[in-house]
Amino acid sequence: MTPVDIEDRLRSALDLFVDAVPPAHPEQPRPGRTTPRATPPHAWRLEPRKALVVTVSVVAVVIAVVAVVLSDHSGPPHSAPVYPAASSTTGAVGGGGVTATYPPIPRSVAGARGCLGLAPQGMTMEQQQVVIAAVEKLVGEGEKLQGLGPCTGGPVVVTLAPGQEALAHTLWARYGREVSIIVGLTVYDGSPGRSPRCGTLEPGSPLPAGVHMALQLKAQTVVPGAALNGKVVVRDSGPDNFFMDTGQPLEAVVVRTGTRQVVGVYSGGIAGTGYGPRLTPGQSSTIPVVGGTARCDGGIGSALAPGRYQVVVRVAPETSPQSPSYLTAPVTLRVVGR
Repeated sequence: MTPVDIEDRLRSALDLFVDAVPPAHPEQPRPGRTTPRATPPHAWRLEPRKALVVTVSVVAVVIAVVAVVLSDHSGPPHSAPVYPAASSTTGAVGGGGVTATYPPIPRSVAGARGCLGLAPQGMTMEQQQVVIAAVEKLVGEGEKLQGLGPCTGGPVVVTLAPGQEALAHTLWARYGREVSIIVGLTVYDGSPGRSPRCGTLEPGSPLPAGVHMALQLKAQTVVPGAALNGKVVVRDSGPDNFFMDTGQPLEAVVVRTGTRQVVGVYSGGIAGTGYGPRLTPGQSSTIPVVGGTARCDGGIGSALAPGRYQVVVRVAPETSPQSPSYLTAPVTLRVVGR
């Protein structure tokens, strides 16, 4: 429960109490939320003999609200901590801050930490291999499993694709502390974790005269947790040659519609290679693109919620300095329920 929720409950409880307390002077109108401020001050005073009753009542109200708050926090935690956004070379840090890092994923999330911060569980290498083999058999082939490896003394780190909370719960219930489970960019510890917050993209540089870049997605309607595939088409219709060593594939990010605020990314590993379109006037080329819908808007769950978003790709040199950098025009993406 947030401080705002606590305050709302306290206000509500006190309002009910005030409405139930009779005024010391019945002939005066009872003050309330709609009573004009012109109401005489003495209409709100209680008789001295009732002061103790009022005090005890108010204390009882506060105790009742605190009890509700504590009950909401009982049991195992329901979310992983919100991790800070990656450091920015432009000075802004945290969710929503403009960052030169692309994509602006908080690199401190558990999936990027490996075994750091994980307490050993006293597992032998043989025990870890048994768990690894069992996880591989249970998960099966496909894109559900994005990473699997042991830590010294345990646990076994299992990284699942976004949207695989049901599978994560099966593993968690079966192996407990012998596994550390990451789903998308969230930690799973018995219930869906809270996603980190990605940053905001830097504005793109103006394209050279006559150079055009367009993102084309294979599918513009996907289910939560799905990967994105496509290409960026680069066309040179200007007076000069165009060359940029971008590498490939490029990584697409999902942004909130009409903004550069990143809310979804690809959480799997990318094995890229060197690549660079070398164009003369009149030529065109394509660069492969991969992306994903792993949630990073600070919400609960590993996959983007159903809704309408936009997808953008930054096209920039693969090596430092990564400038100039160009942003493709946003392409609409619909995430629909399974």
